[in-house]
Amino acid sequence: MMSVKNIFTASIAVSLLLTFSSCNNEYEANDSFDSKIKGLTIKATTDNNSRTSFNDGKTTWNEDDKLNILVSGENNSTPTVNEFTITNAERAEFSNNEVELNANSVYKFHAIYPAGEINTTSGNTIISIGATTLTQSGNSTDHIAALDPLYGFCESTPNAVTIPMKHTAAILKLEIENTSANNITIKEVKVKAPTGVVIAGKHEINIESGTITPTADAANNCAITLSLDEPQTLAANAKHTVWIATAPFAIAKGGSLLFTVVDSNDNEYDVVKSFASGREFKSGVILSTQIPINAVASATTTVTFDFSNSATFPDNAPTSEATAVTALTCSSTPAGYTTDIYAANGCFRSTADNDVGITINSINTKSNSSEYATISLPQIAGHKITTITLENNTAAANAYAWFCDKNGEMLRKKILQMSTVTYSSTNLNEDGVNDDSPFYIKFTTDSNKKCKFKSITITYTRM
Repeated sequence: MMSVKNIFTASIAVSLLLTFSSCNNEYEANDSFDSKIKGLTIKATTDNNSRTSFNDGKTTWNEDDKLNILVSGENNSTPTVNEFTITNAERAEFSNNEVELNANSVYKFHAIYPAGEINTTSGNTIISIGATTLTQSGNSTDHIAALDPLYGFCESTPNAVTIPMKHTAAILKLEIENTSANNITIKEVKVKAPTGVVIAGKHEINIESGTITPTADAANNCAITLSLDEPQTLAANAKHTVWIATAPFAIAKGGSLLFTVVDSNDNEYDVVKSFASGREFKSGVILSTQIPINAVASATTTVTFDFSNSATFPDNAPTSEATAVTALTCSSTPAGYTTDIYAANGCFRSTADNDVGITINSINTKSNSSEYATISLPQIAGHKITTITLENNTAAANAYAWFCDKNGEMLRKKILQMSTVTYSSTNLNEDGVNDDSPFYIKFTTDSNKKCKFKSITITYTRM
């Protein structure tokens, strides 16, 4: 399970310290005119001296850092974007000598780091959070800073402005551990989220509300690859920590992340982290997890859907004769995989001792009919399906199982008599191994029979 800790124990604050230019008569305060302030010095402060080069939850400002501040709100004046340049990295001070504000007026201050374009109307800006490819040098975390933009907002007079700055990225702290007796030299770590879950790339952020939304350019960014500039050799029980910045994202209930460690011989070690209740990866939070790898680990993964176990089914699963089931999602052993059952003529979970499992009613025999009953087979990235075992409870004459691709096309010859059977293939999903869409088993009969079975076991072999 992943553990969570806040990146910072105290919020980031940016204090705007005001420096006055020498006053002349046109800036003198009187009963009719607000006094003017020209020139601002911005100081970024926090209890843990938070800055922008990442170091295990802390960051440090660099000598060439800049940030933008959007100033608006005084008498509906036109908002202006002002670039502030760091003048003292150690003290975290930024300056802009041209900004001119009324001392007693209330303004909105929007801040963004690194200095990026800010929409003067909406307060939105496009930022890049994380990256689909990145490189870590040794144990350094310097690669994180540029992947984790900061933003802040406040309303204040310019005499006493404090802008709380917030992080946009979620940080994955992955401890790679060699659990075998043999040395393993690692060179790459990959993270893959479910299809449609964006974990890196361009996002639009509203600096005032903090709402972060992926842009169309990032729609397919569901995976990140981190390379080590120098491969790390791990002896038995040795560990190496890698840091990956991601955009904030969420894993749905029952979903998972796939972590793949690649060694110097291009062997891949897959570790699946499942989230039975779902999981939110929030901005500004470090999430730590262990990634154990073994040099002699099996190249196969076995997934079983045990329909004789009530825990496999959702709470609302029918337990008696039922009408059409359009999407009954069942869980697996090990956890993290699901199958969806579609049965136009109904199905239910049988509980009788001699008939425990799942029963699918009156399976249609019409060719190419949408009324076929189907069960989806999950795919594992980088793996092929090599065996499928159907454990039948009661052999049903004239009941058949067909193996189909993601489009419903029949791939393999039907299996007769629906007894317990294992179907083997060198590569059942040879045309879609890199596609997250599932394959299916379709069920038919020569007459309106009931198909009953206990379990489905699928063996996946690493490509």
